[in-house]
Amino acid sequence: MGTFKNYKNLLTNNKAYLFLWLGLFASLFGDWFNQIATIVLCQGLESDEMYLSYLFVARTLPSFLLIPFVNSIVDRFNKNFIMITSDLIRAALVLLFILVKKVKNIWFLLGIIFVQFSVSSFFLPARTAIIAKIVNKNNIVLANTFDSATWSALYFIGSSIGGIVADYAGLTWAFIIDSITYLISSICVYISLKAYRNRVLTKGKIINNNSFYSNSPYESLMGTSSSESEKKEENTHKRGTKLKNIILDIEEEEKEHGESKGKRKENREEEEAEETEEEKEIEEKKEKEDTKEQKKEKDKKKDGFLESVRFLKRNPHTFAILCVKSTGALIWGAITILIIQIIEQHFKINKSVSIPIGILYASEGIGSMISPLVAEHYFKKTTGKRWFSIFLGFVLFEIGLAVLIFGSYLENFYIFVAGNVIRAGGIGLIWVFSTVLIQHEKPEMIGRLFGFDYGFFFLCIMISYLWGGFGINLKLNSNTILQIQFLVGVFIICCWIIYLLKRKKKFKHKILDTSDSNSNSDNDNDNGDGDGNENKKSQEKRGNTNHVSKDESSINAKSNSNGSNNGILNNEFSNNPILNNSSSIDESSKSDQN
Repeated sequence: MGTFKNYKNLLTNNKAYLFLWLGLFASLFGDWFNQIATIVLCQGLESDEMYLSYLFVARTLPSFLLIPFVNSIVDRFNKNFIMITSDLIRAALVLLFILVKKVKNIWFLLGIIFVQFSVSSFFLPARTAIIAKIVNKNNIVLANTFDSATWSALYFIGSSIGGIVADYAGLTWAFIIDSITYLISSICVYISLKAYRNRVLTKGKIINNNSFYSNSPYESLMGTSSSESEKKEENTHKRGTKLKNIILDIEEEEKEHGESKGKRKENREEEEAEETEEEKEIEEKKEKEDTKEQKKEKDKKKDGFLESVRFLKRNPHTFAILCVKSTGALIWGAITILIIQIIEQHFKINKSVSIPIGILYASEGIGSMISPLVAEHYFKKTTGKRWFSIFLGFVLFEIGLAVLIFGSYLENFYIFVAGNVIRAGGIGLIWVFSTVLIQHEKPEMIGRLFGFDYGFFFLCIMISYLWGGFGINLKLNSNTILQIQFLVGVFIICCWIIYLLKRKKKFKHKILDTSDSNSNSDNDNDNGDGDGNENKKSQEKRGNTNHVSKDESSINAKSNSNGSNNGILNNEFSNNPILNNSSSIDESSKSDQN
């Protein structure tokens, strides 16, 4: 974990990161205005709580649907162009919420939200990838941690101020402020671009067309591929060879006066015909090679997915890690809907729900920020302790939910908020430490594992959102549905207890470390009850090739474990959008460093 001095040095010594962070601050600040204002607007348009479920689904669904496309688009196009464009589009979109009040159409509201979060799903991966370019390798973890802390702080500050503004100034001003924050964010991103360019020029670095800031603006913005530039070079090379042939022909004419003009013409025609035939053959070969490469790429994608599925079948422990967030989401998605319903019934302030919703969101920010920091400070960095932290997260969530139900029965807002803080603390532990365990799997699988992890999570939380609204539509009491969710949580805890008791022996002495070698050894030692023989064979092969004894590897593991573990907070809090692409930071930082 970084100290205040480290964070200060990061901001003061790196102007490019400073303005990128200021853009994030402005954007997130406006997001909390937007969330509270849209909830209030939705409740004003429709009394049916099912539409509130649809609102949260509209915010979540784009991230689920666009997972296969986002990374490829971000890799192909200029990342700054993506960020600035998405900011400007969102600045215009949020102003359309003002028209919703006049149109009074709930589906128009949901449509705007869906488009807004579709655009947002491109912004955050682009920003995550950019951090690896503008921040020194040694400070990447520090920058990620600082971004996470910023998100948590704005969860608290933005929610509080957003509720007050929506209540006293009105929804229109909340949406206008949100639009302004997006414009500020785009300006900050542009200044960050200029600062980075100036830094590169002063150091005398040349950045090629495939890097973060391309020398050719057209290619960087339009995504011109390297294969196209290679074809252009080949064409110019062909032209040059033709000119050389013509010059050689002229020299031959001067030397060989005795030869007839007719023969020379015939020779030229024959040579040209041979050249054209050779060119055709070369082009045909290239076309065949291109089609083969395209087929190989498609096969790789299919094989990559199938390989991931086979990997999870061979390693049930890894699959269990991917189920942590999704099992939690089955409980807490519906509770998000029910809390708003309970506030509307019992805890209005000045006949408005804006301020109490803001207070509740602020309390979630506090709980989700504190719990991972406390657990990280007191618990050892072993696999067993990480799993214990996750289990403790589920228990804390259930305790918080029980307090929340108790506060709802008593109609006591202070007890209700206290329960929400405890509940959010549990979510923070579940989210952070399940992410840490994934980060210590095989490096070549991390990206795909995070894809599965977030895919499962988004699917389960959308199901839970819909169940919350559907339960209210069935005329079930909000407290009754909360009690059902509490029982579901107890069942999930029992399932995890059974699993952890089976895995207890394997967790005992395993140290987690951020190094690649350790992560591989962790994965090999810990993966799969079903295919133990396969793992043993693979370990024997590694032992033969590397000629390293078990004693030596254990000594290395112990020595490596004493190193930095600051990567723990890369993916910090339960709904933190900044960290949805944390794995891309590690991958991109290896290829391009300042």
